[in-house]
Amino acid sequence: MGDLRNKLAKQERDEAHRRYMARRYPPKPAPVLPRCLCGLTYWEVPVMWAAPGGRHEAAKFFCPDCLPPELLREVARNVADLLADET
Repeated sequence: MGDLRNKLAKQERDEAHRRYMARRYPPKPAPVLPRCLCGLTYWEVPVMWAAPGGRHEAAKFFCPDCLPPELLREVARNVADLLADET
């Protein structure tokens, strides 16, 4: 009988601790997925690029359709440099 009382007391302590932890450290919300200017997330496009914003702005994300021409040229130049380094 003592084993059963110990087991029930432990279950009560564990439940009280679980309630305390849930109250003290509530579950965090799911992180917000980065979106490009047209609203797509990286789950919906094959590739996504990030570019720094201004001094006090967050990074900007671009899908292949939203990528500005100047960034496209920079990406192409970087890829060409990487391919040249491999040979």
